[in-house]
Amino acid sequence: MRTKQCRKCKKKKSLEKFYSHSTNKDGKHSYCKECAKKGASSAYKTLNQREAMVLTANKRRQQFLDWANRVKQDNGCCSCEETEPICLDFHHLDSSLKDREVSKLINAKSPKALSEMKKCVVACANCHRKVHGGLIKVYKKHLCKINHLPPASQPRRRKGIVA
Repeated sequence: MRTKQCRKCKKKKSLEKFYSHSTNKDGKHSYCKECAKKGASSAYKTLNQREAMVLTANKRRQQFLDWANRVKQDNGCCSCEETEPICLDFHHLDSSLKDREVSKLINAKSPKALSEMKKCVVACANCHRKVHGGLIKVYKKHLCKINHLPPASQPRRRKGIVA
């Protein structure tokens, strides 16, 4: 049975005692479930803390969306002249290299989203369907070019809050 030491209580516990966390190497949170629950309940006790956490999360999400839309707009559709970000999608050139959809990485750390975008071409919704239907071919030369760095990852740790 594999174990891990909780960063909060410092006790070694089996991996089942930790919540899953896809961005950590071992796939588990650094705090055990018991410590995570204690930290989360104390963090949510005051409305001001809760509102601050929601505002911070929303700001981080919006920064990522703005950056992703800028990348889409800079690249434009690989097949037509469309540059409106709302009409553009990230299409993985090789689905076997796909870890996750870029849209699912909104709350992930920027390097993960950046590496996933580099595996994609930008296509408008219409051309994207044509690519999947085999009517349009896309090549490595169409891969996404990222001219702007992603928004800096904000540190999430606050006293009593488990990130």
